Amino acid sequence: MLVFNALAHFQSATLMILIPDPTTINEWSLKIIEVYMSWYSLFVASNLVVLGWIFGTKIDESVKPMLPPIVVLFCSLNVLATGSTLYVGYATASTAPNPAFHGLIWWAAAINSIATLGFAIVWGICLGKLRSTKGGSSNLPKSKHFSRNA
Repeated sequence: MLVFNALAHFQSATLMILIPDPTTINEWSLKIIEVYMSWYSLFVASNLVVLGWIFGTKIDESVKPMLPPIVVLFCSLNVLATGSTLYVGYATASTAPNPAFHGLIWWAAAINSIATLGFAIVWGICLGKLRSTKGGSSNLPKSKHFSRNA
């Protein structure tokens, strides 16, 4: 009888590990969303700051060779962020306690994904403009910032 009780207790403990209670799942989902939104806010702000730096200031000739790798990095990070945004939406929407939250979470994930894809497109355009200025003529919008004659 003692062995049977020990086995039953072991099975119960194993099930508790494999199938966490809904409160634990909800706490994890809330923490995931909290961390994700903090990261996303910082990520969008860094995109805007670096884009503002590239297009809003006069860039020294010695810095221009470093711009294409920065642009490729930001473009790549934005594409990867789109995937992580969709996965966070999937993971948290599926565990939401109220079905009304499923649509809200998916809507937020879709909008954030569109924003990160938009940033990736802007960075791609920026990379094309940077590559077209290597020959000496600037195809950037009428701006003194990339012009060699400025």
